[in-house]
Amino acid sequence: MVLKTYILKSCIDETFVFQQRNARPWEIRISDVNSKDPLLETQAFSGKVVKRSGLRTYHTKDDQKKFVFYLGVTDKTACVKVMVYGKERYQEIKEGCSYLFRSLIKDQISVKVKNSSKVSLTKSVEVPEELEVEASRLLYPESPFYSIAEVKTFSDKTDVSVEGTIQEIDPAEDTAVSYQKQKRKTQRFKLKDESSSIWIQMWGEETKLCKGLSVGDIVKLTNMRTNEYYGEVKLNSTAYTKLQKVKTVGFQNVKIQIMGILKAIKKETRLEAEIHQQVQTFVVASKLLAEELNIKLERDYRERLLDKIPLIADVEIAGNRIKKIKAAKKM
Repeated sequence: MVLKTYILKSCIDETFVFQQRNARPWEIRISDVNSKDPLLETQAFSGKVVKRSGLRTYHTKDDQKKFVFYLGVTDKTACVKVMVYGKERYQEIKEGCSYLFRSLIKDQISVKVKNSSKVSLTKSVEVPEELEVEASRLLYPESPFYSIAEVKTFSDKTDVSVEGTIQEIDPAEDTAVSYQKQKRKTQRFKLKDESSSIWIQMWGEETKLCKGLSVGDIVKLTNMRTNEYYGEVKLNSTAYTKLQKVKTVGFQNVKIQIMGILKAIKKETRLEAEIHQQVQTFVVASKLLAEELNIKLERDYRERLLDKIPLIADVEIAGNRIKKIKAAKKM
């Protein structure tokens, strides 16, 4: 009797779920999204945003600047990569939140949120842990790790990942790009492992990953791309590059000898200085340096600074930035 009651209850539960699903003909699951082509305007699905990419820019044929970003979305059945147009939605859609996606379009690459699409916050969607991991990888597929010596033997535009210790960091700067009218922000640093060393060039949004880096930090860089130029191989960042600090040295108190001046303006000064028997580039606020050396920030600031070098100083550095400086007294 108890068994019959249990079977009857199970059948009633399954019937209720079936009826509930049929009562919403517009509702589909992400597994349905992956199998259906095209999606209907009336169809919608709910999912958890596991990962959101950075905001990317692109230019139309008439050179208009546009914005786009990507989402890794999952429910209990599957995960999907969603491409979202527009800067406004980037502020609205957050990682870890669940949304109802409606009126989307689909092509061979991804599901797309267009201007007329609807994305509304909804009740939390519970998802399996393995699908969360898979959703993250949709946005950041991880290329294989190699030694730096191996990387230098690869052909141009090979996707790789590397790990090593930062030896040198250059200041960020704006770089002219042949295929774009506007300059792009870049920053480079030298990475060393047991086999060799290589220059890393970060571009655009990925330069933000360099914030807080210091010489001596051990980092993992995934999804980099080889670039050969006049026989020298370096690594360029990609839209999927990730930087993970394995070990950080943070602020360092060291002694340097200032040897040269790269740039000296009112806001900041770029110096070439010897540290640990190597010459590196450092950036310091001009006001801080001028006060310590008792020189005025006037038109002849560079010439007055030149009179002071070579100069030995005790400094506190974070990355390539001098936070504090104390000039050594001349004997």
